[in-house]
Amino acid sequence: SNIKEIELITNPSAKYDAAGNAGIINIKLKKSITNGLNGNIAASHTKSTHARSNLNGAINFRKNKWNVFGNAGINKGFQNTIANNDRTTTDKNYIQRSIEGDDFKGNNIRTGVDYTINKKNTIGILWMYNFHNTTMDNNSNTLLQKLNAADTNVSTRSLAPFDTKRNNFNFNYKFSNNGEELNVDADYTQFNSSLYNTVSNELRNAFDVKFASNASQNNADVHIYIGSLKLDYAKKLANNANIEAGLKTVTTTTNNNLNVLYSNNSSWLQDTGKTNLFKYEETVHAGYINFNKQVKKFTVQLGLRAEQTQVKGNSINLKNEQINNPDTSYINLFPTV
Repeated sequence: SNIKEIELITNPSAKYDAAGNAGIINIKLKKSITNGLNGNIAASHTKSTHARSNLNGAINFRKNKWNVFGNAGINKGFQNTIANNDRTTTDKNYIQRSIEGDDFKGNNIRTGVDYTINKKNTIGILWMYNFHNTTMDNNSNTLLQKLNAADTNVSTRSLAPFDTKRNNFNFNYKFSNNGEELNVDADYTQFNSSLYNTVSNELRNAFDVKFASNASQNNADVHIYIGSLKLDYAKKLANNANIEAGLKTVTTTTNNNLNVLYSNNSSWLQDTGKTNLFKYEETVHAGYINFNKQVKKFTVQLGLRAEQTQVKGNSINLKNEQINNPDTSYINLFPTV
């Protein structure tokens, strides 16, 4: 509800990161240009087999050179997914009935301040936060039928609560004058996610007597920190031509901690071969220049982007076995026509 428009850039210029070639989706959010105080609030509740609700609102205050804005939303809901699968092999039949419950909730906040220094110069700060939690509870029952053998029933339960959280801070400076623009953006993002997945199995014979069981846990914590500084310059030239150039630096630090356990009767033991701590660091320096011109019914675009990447990774498990890749640095050129 806070989206103003969605722009599809099917042929992105050299201005954009060289990550994929399928185009770019640019989501533009609402920001009021009306003087004074204005805002809106909306809520909805849907009831079918299960219920889901959301509440969102936006507020904007603009006076003279100041513009203060904010929007927020919360949502909560539940749904069941029913899956019935029947499989047949040469000598076996598998009859599976499962139901997965997804109990989810989330919220998001976006707020900031813009200050117009004069007609040509504007600065702004922005804070964005979002959180999402889902609790997956999957219960499955599989009947195994084998030729000339007694039936076996396998009951499986998978519990997987999963949280994601992101904090993003942005500082922006913009200069604009008669077809000439300069944009400076500084960003810092923190992203955290956690998954605690427990899977347990029980095997029962045709007389419903349990004869085997096992269980495992996969607990994963991810922490990502991203900092970036970007400078973009654009100028309109004569005869429907434009030129743009810019620089960008991005640093990323990732910590992935995977803790795998298995059940040993009544206690949990760590799987020393699968439990792993992985750290990854990456720095990318980029520069680009791009030219486009309208010639009657045709648009011609030429660009060149250079990216210099430095990466470093280290992986270690509980057996103290390490994979410590050497520092890697490389340069790639990306011409666009």
